[in-house]
Amino acid sequence: MAYILGVLKGDGWVSGAKGSWRIVLNQTREAFARSFEKALRNIGLNARTTVLAHKGLYVTHASSAEFVKWYKSLGLNQIEEMVQAERDYEIAFIRGFYESEGSNVIGKKGPCGGFRWSLQMVGKNYELMTMVQRILDRLGYRFALYSYSKRELYSLQSWRKEENFMFLKEIQPCVKNRSPD
Repeated sequence: MAYILGVLKGDGWVSGAKGSWRIVLNQTREAFARSFEKALRNIGLNARTTVLAHKGLYVTHASSAEFVKWYKSLGLNQIEEMVQAERDYEIAFIRGFYESEGSNVIGKKGPCGGFRWSLQMVGKNYELMTMVQRILDRLGYRFALYSYSKRELYSLQSWRKEENFMFLKEIQPCVKNRSPD
């Protein structure tokens, strides 16, 4: 469930409009779409992933009035309380959010043989981004929060090589999981 909440706070969405109770993720990465589908099935929903080949898109969806109503009733504080109950829940939430909103940027090696490597998560909701930062802090990862006021974006970033290796090892994202050689 924590993974599903992380995905929904990222690229996923729910809809209760016009009597259609939908949980949806539109994604270009099949592994991510299938991971979300599996998580929805694990909580008892009849989820499936449809491939829209002409758009290069995987659409994972399920229907549940009960789930959509429950999810829409949650505030960020309630989500944080749920996921902080166990370390595994925090890891799962971060995995879902990182797979949705994360990036893994490995720069070219410089003249001294080093490289620049950053892990990032970007969003527009300041309260959500600070909540994600608190969860990362509790897990032992120091992601700095940057604000880009002209674009109304917030970015959590880590440039620490050893910490980035540990993050990928512990969080185990199915996408955005490369590490430098």
